[in-house]
Amino acid sequence: MNFKGSACSKFILGGEHAVVHGAHAIAIPLLSKKLELTLKVSSAPVSLVLSGTAKSDSVAAVLSDLKKITNPELITKEHGFSATGSCSIPVGAGLGASAALCVALARAHRKWNEYSNADIRPAPFAQQFECQEVQKLAHALEARFHGNPSGIDTSVIAFEQPILFQKAEGVRFAPAAFAMPHFVLIDSGVRSSTKRMVQNARDYFSGSKGKRLVRRFDLVALDAWKALHQNDLQGLVDTMNENHFLLKEIEVTGEHCERIVEKSVQLGALSAKVTGAGCGGFVLAIIPQDPAEADTVLEKLRECFGPAAVIDAGSPEKKIDKKEKVHAHPNSL
Repeated sequence: MNFKGSACSKFILGGEHAVVHGAHAIAIPLLSKKLELTLKVSSAPVSLVLSGTAKSDSVAAVLSDLKKITNPELITKEHGFSATGSCSIPVGAGLGASAALCVALARAHRKWNEYSNADIRPAPFAQQFECQEVQKLAHALEARFHGNPSGIDTSVIAFEQPILFQKAEGVRFAPAAFAMPHFVLIDSGVRSSTKRMVQNARDYFSGSKGKRLVRRFDLVALDAWKALHQNDLQGLVDTMNENHFLLKEIEVTGEHCERIVEKSVQLGALSAKVTGAGCGGFVLAIIPQDPAEADTVLEKLRECFGPAAVIDAGSPEKKIDKKEKVHAHPNSL
């Protein structure tokens, strides 16, 4: 029998790299880019094939991890997993392709678990419990790709809503009055390894100087969250600029992305910064809220960088509104 799972993409608004070292960070789901797969429990050898992605040993091995991590009494030694699917999320671009794979597998596995076992937690907290369980399994699976991931990527993708995240605190959701600016993502065309970039930046966060740097990233992320709460567009623009400056300080922006940031602002973006691991991937920009102005800036960006390189993320919609923070710690659910 087949069990389907899907997951969206994401982008980081602020706090990347420092989040690994304890700072707050903000992540936002990108619902227009998805990974969809079908999981099959069978006696066939473990295999995973995704159209739209390059062949990867880590991608194939994550199915073996799924079998090892999940309840061994539910899966006999003769049984394995195979999966096929498609992915429109650019790989190695900082948009959470590996986390999306792990979340999609976790969702498909949960459906199989529900089919196989009647004892599944009921309403009224079924939806949130399901997201928490999915995130917990996805976080464990993502270690295959990033070694010791912070948990922010699998959290934002599992809950599919904007989050403020800290490793020690977990997830804080946006309030009902939360309003998003108009985001645009611009592909640099350069790909890099998140794991390698995190390792390259690690030395900047060591010692007393590193602690001060973490604190600076942390304050910028908290200020950005506050600006979002207060619908303070200029405040958000200022924090994005400051976050990009900090990323330059730890040398993860890269010359090509720097040129895209500069050009985007020249073409009418209110602010632009590298998003994700850096030295490639995507540049995140905020464009004017006025529809006519936004259309003009979008047209200029597409003319400059190419239509395929520009993703209009718009103003992301929240699937679940929360007036109070909800903790969902990736290591303790």
